[in-house]
Parts: sequence; structure tokens; C-alpha cells
Amino acid sequence: MRHMVSTADVPEPSRAAVWRGAVRRWLAPVEVTPGRERPFAGRLGVVDLGYVRVLSMEADPMRLTRSAPLVAAGPGRRLALLAQVGGASAVRQDGRGALVGPGHLALLDLRRPFVVEQRQPSSVRWVRLPQQALGTSDTRTGAVTGRAIPGEAGVAAVLALFTGGLAAADGGGAGPAEVGERLGGTVADLVATLIDEVARAEGAWDGRTGPEHTVAAVRRYIDAQVRDADLDPARIARAHGISVRYLHRLFQDEDITVRRLIQQRRVEGCARELARRGRAVATISAVAQSWGFRSPAHFCRAFKGVYGQTPRAWVRTVNGGG
Repeated sequence: MRHMVSTADVPEPSRAAVWRGAVRRWLAPVEVTPGRERPFAGRLGVVDLGYVRVLSMEADPMRLTRSAPLVAAGPGRRLALLAQVGGASAVRQDGRGALVGPGHLALLDLRRPFVVEQRQPSSVRWVRLPQQALGTSDTRTGAVTGRAIPGEAGVAAVLALFTGGLAAADGGGAGPAEVGERLGGTVADLVATLIDEVARAEGAWDGRTGPEHTVAAVRRYIDAQVRDADLDPARIARAHGISVRYLHRLFQDEDITVRRLIQQRRVEGCARELARRGRAVATISAVAQSWGFRSPAHFCRAFKGVYGQTPRAWVRTVNGGG
């Protein structure tokens, strides 16, 4: 989906306010301070690719400040990657500062205060996405923020070209939603790889890869929440700040789907509890309900799919009943 905002369509006295509202809405809650007395001029294009947002911003000099109170008011776990197209941006975060020139990138963590200052008319591209979609640790992310990342070669160059193409071509926004989801997933993979690359160079590598780390986190979440009958892919995706499509994509290389994994964990939990209860087969229905199964018939089918026999037959077998 694409959105466009231009101050050219706004009366001069209201331009700064309209621009401030657009930046706060589409990028993040920040303080926007114009750098000139004259009426502010800016143009903002927004392309949403699932959980990834690409913004193209052309504007007069300004200062963006995400202060501690703004962070406290909305501490969502999102990262913002700045790609400088024209002009320059001075960025500061985590005690580091850098001048980001054309072709360079910089990573900012929206959970912590930062400042971005553009002292001349500038053209930048922002990529905003949830950290959970990357699987990057706080250690690696913290080692990359507030630095100027050269964009002439490697992953940075590919990422700059790819996001530039998405912004110019509407990111597939006019096509099926799944196209945007896949493109957003590609952007997330590239950003995760870039963070890993820079963190390794800075000596902050902790050995955990992005997508694999996210899959492991999802598996731990399922194990912790499996007794909840309302646990489903949508809830898991929300808990990890990713889309349902990307969640399923992460499990494409696994031996099991998300729904099947939830069901298997529930069946295994029921089996352990039934084994402890011995021959009290009258408790089977209650055990199944306590592990998130709403229907005894569904539980019976699911159990038979895992263990090859009904719950009652299995209980008799494990307790020496033949």
C-alpha cells in the first residue's frame, strides 16, 4: 500500500505542522524542528510491505529528535535504517555520532533516544521494521546503531539498491498482498545480514543467526503457551512483531508447520500427564481440555496421528494392559 504526503498541497502557515504529523505517523513519534524560518517544504512517500515500511523523504533542513519521554510513551521494538540519497544527516545514538553522506546507511533503534539532523535539503530513504523479524540480539543491534555504514559494496549496497527499487516501483503495492509480504521478508533478511556483518566487524558477534534465532524463540513461546486454547499463528506472530505470512515462511525449512507443532506439543503434554495418572482413563477428556483441546473427537484424532492409537488404548499399553 502506498501513501503520499506533500507540503505543496498545504497552505504555507500549516506546512510545518502537517509535515510533523506525517513524520510522526509514518516513521515514529519524534520531535520535528524545521531548520529554516521560511515555509517548510517536504515530500514523503510510504510503501508498506507487510510488517516492513519503506519511506522516501525529500525535505528542507530539519532535526528529528526521539526523546526519552517519547520513547517511554511508545517503546515498540522497531528499528529504522536510514539510507542517505542526497545531502547529509548527522545521527547520534548510544553515545556515538556519525555524519551519513550520500550512499551511506545508519541504523537507529526506536526503543532508545536518538537525533537525526539535516542541515541542508536532503533526500533519504527509511526502512522501518520490527526487531523480532530479524532475530538479532540486543548486543548485535547495539553495536551497529549510531554509525555510518558505507554503502558502496556488500550487503549494504544490495540493500540500498533493493529498497530504492521498491520505493520507485511502489513495492508491488498494487499487486497481491503476498507479494508485498515476500518483498518485506527479503528486506528483513538483508537488514539482519547487514547487522550481523557490522556487528562481527565491531567484535559484538554472539554467534546467533537471525531467522534461526527467531524460529527458536517461536518454539520456546509455543512451549510456554501451549496449554492456552487460543494459541494460534496469529497470536504467535503478534507476540514476535512479525506477520503471519513471515511466520509461516520461517517454518518452510522446518519439518513441521506452526499449527502442527502446536498440536504435537499439546498431544505430547497430554501423553505425559496421562502416563502419570495411570489407569484413570476417565480423566482423558479433562486432561485434553487442560492442554488446549476443545473437542474430545479432535483430541482423539490428533493423538492417534502422533502415537498410532487412541488415548485409551495408549493408556492401557503404557500401564501394562497389553
